[in-house]
Amino acid sequence: MMRRWRPVALAVTLAMVGGVALSGSALAQSSGTSSPTGNKIVFKVGVPGDMISPNPLLATNGDDYETLFNAYDLLFNFNPDDLSPIPGLATGCDPSADYRTWTCTIRSGVTWSDGQPLTAEDVAFTYRFIETTDENEVFTSYLPYHPTFSVPNATTLIWKSPKPTFAPTIPPWVPILPEHIWKQYEGDGKAARGFANVPAVGSGPFVLTSWDKGQGWTMEANKNYWGGAPTIDEIQYIVYDSQEAMVQALKSGQIDFADNLNPTLFNSLVGQPNIGTVKGTASTFSNLAFNFGGQGPDATNNPVLKDLNMRRAIAMGIDKQSIVDKVWQGDAEVGSVVTLPSRPQWFYTPTDVQSQAYDPGAANTLLDQSGYANKDASGIRLDKNGRPIVLNIITLPEETGSVDTGKLIAAQLQQIGIGVKLQSMSDKQIENNNWYTGDFDAYVWGWGGDPDPNFILSIFITSQCLGWSDGCYSNPTYDKMFAHQSTLLDHTARVAYIQKMQQFIYDQIPEIVLNYPNYLQAYRSDRFTGWKPEPTNGGTYLFGWGNQYQGLQPLAAAEGGSSSGIPSVLWVVLGLVVVAVIAFVVLSRRRRGEEEA
Repeated sequence: MMRRWRPVALAVTLAMVGGVALSGSALAQSSGTSSPTGNKIVFKVGVPGDMISPNPLLATNGDDYETLFNAYDLLFNFNPDDLSPIPGLATGCDPSADYRTWTCTIRSGVTWSDGQPLTAEDVAFTYRFIETTDENEVFTSYLPYHPTFSVPNATTLIWKSPKPTFAPTIPPWVPILPEHIWKQYEGDGKAARGFANVPAVGSGPFVLTSWDKGQGWTMEANKNYWGGAPTIDEIQYIVYDSQEAMVQALKSGQIDFADNLNPTLFNSLVGQPNIGTVKGTASTFSNLAFNFGGQGPDATNNPVLKDLNMRRAIAMGIDKQSIVDKVWQGDAEVGSVVTLPSRPQWFYTPTDVQSQAYDPGAANTLLDQSGYANKDASGIRLDKNGRPIVLNIITLPEETGSVDTGKLIAAQLQQIGIGVKLQSMSDKQIENNNWYTGDFDAYVWGWGGDPDPNFILSIFITSQCLGWSDGCYSNPTYDKMFAHQSTLLDHTARVAYIQKMQQFIYDQIPEIVLNYPNYLQAYRSDRFTGWKPEPTNGGTYLFGWGNQYQGLQPLAAAEGGSSSGIPSVLWVVLGLVVVAVIAFVVLSRRRRGEEEA
């Protein structure tokens, strides 16, 4: 485990023994701030899991996307108040009367982190690159109807769509890539996904400079960022094998921020000296996602999961409230649909929510009536071919709540005669192996989605198998519904139709939305100031929807003192201590001299 700190007491002692004033560099290493002599301002973030990849085509989890938000710009950014679109690389996009042609004005004077100019051609290249190279369709849902892109000049992008679209202003969550770096991989998806991308050339406020797999990664400030140079010089993301170790690191000052805490540890930090806590409203939902076996001939998914009555019984056999109470200690809401209650504009309550409410008796009756009445000697139901129904469910220790939720689900499904084999696996293992091969029946993970529901709805379309789809769910009716919602330019009509889509997903149960957990974070309140939640109402301090590091400043600098992060009064105290030690030494020598005389 990476440890970059020095005990403050030892540093002070060494300074005093040396008989010189404390320079601040030793303390800067533990506090994450710079010294008056110009050392780096370093901000240290503890995370409970590693990145999957710094390559945008392989980005999957929140750590990946936090890095991408810092390293790259988007066409439009997100308003920190309400997550509505605001200018990014584009200062604006104007539609034609039929909404088939959008003319976007791209900022002038923007440069890549390697000094080369960024122009509208880089934006057009990125979108063409996605169309021709993104074989797994990670980003293609942001570019519907196969649009074309042209660049009449360095600051103008023309987006032409065969059909009316609002896609440019959703906004498209596609990191704009430098053509001079990525052009060599255009059209070659395998080579593009194999590109390490470290160090990464980007246009964002920070530049990814190194990644030590399993240990952490480092980003350095882009001092030429068009939005203004960050005060922080460097961000160090440090991976912790356990949240307990991460919390201890926060308490002892080894890190400045701890992300995605479980409720027990979060509650233990409330009221602690020099520790601040952040309880963000749910920005994700946790789920039990089923595998339907579309990955290929080697997929090992249990065929009983294709039976809707089986999935309904499983839904009724899971006590979501007990998961909220025991796993999240009340810091979550019972889940139902794939939008979030924290985004009320889109959130929808199913008309028949009680049909999937916890009721093991009804679940047992449904399974009996659906051809699964026979059981083996241990009480496990048999499928229609006489084989015990035992589901291989994967849990992920790096994902807060996943392992404990899996244990509860296993015990609850046993009550309805469904066996469960739990398999613990890292994010990287499931992404690189089981998920691609289809070697699982279900897993306990979760989703965040975008402020606009277009993305989270897209994960259920057939073409997202081996893209964003959890388990290759496919339903032609739903495919048509998704395509239709993207044609609805009237906001009210689109909201109503998306509610209909959410009801459809709820009824068909390609996955079970378990709960909406609060996002729990903690930070050193004595180090930095300028914390801003995103969104403003109920958001988190980091891992939100934009660059939240840029406004952070060392606390002492914000108060008008030095930028060392050590309050000026402490420098005075340390100076007095040094003077006292010197005086003590001088007096001791004088006394010994007098005694010897």
